[in-house]
Amino acid sequence: MTLIELMVAAALSALLLVALIGVLRGLSMQMRLANRMDQPVWPSRFVQFLRRDLLAADAVWERSGIVWIRTDAPAYSSAGNTPSDITGIRDIGYRCGMLQNGRRVLERIDSDRVDVLAFEPSRIVVERLDSQGNPQPLPPSPGPVPAQVRVWVWENSAGPPKVLKDLVIR
Repeated sequence: MTLIELMVAAALSALLLVALIGVLRGLSMQMRLANRMDQPVWPSRFVQFLRRDLLAADAVWERSGIVWIRTDAPAYSSAGNTPSDITGIRDIGYRCGMLQNGRRVLERIDSDRVDVLAFEPSRIVVERLDSQGNPQPLPPSPGPVPAQVRVWVWENSAGPPKVLKDLVIR
């Protein structure tokens, strides 16, 4: 090998190392951002999605810890509010699930898409409110959409609920 070939090999190795460091730095920044998710922001986003889904709902029920909403409104992506090509009657679910690493998440299930809305909630409860404002549980099978609901979300199973919001739907 000549000296020029060695210098070219060293320069290419340095470029590859810089690219690898850049990729690893970007990944670590994304992980820090995901772990540091701004907790005051997620409740408003969750309530925004739930309110929009309930406004377009034809039926609401709860089964096995999942709040289901049946709708025929066009599907919307979470990134932008543009209608996608998913139309027709479909069920949208809200549930507290668990990732493979044991971390709890609040998920919105729409067809084959699952959006993570928050980290660490352990339970979600949606109650319908009657005309006097008394909470009633959602039915176990598809039922009419109530005019008003109360939403509870627990961040841990032992403590008080983190989010309590009354939503007027109709």
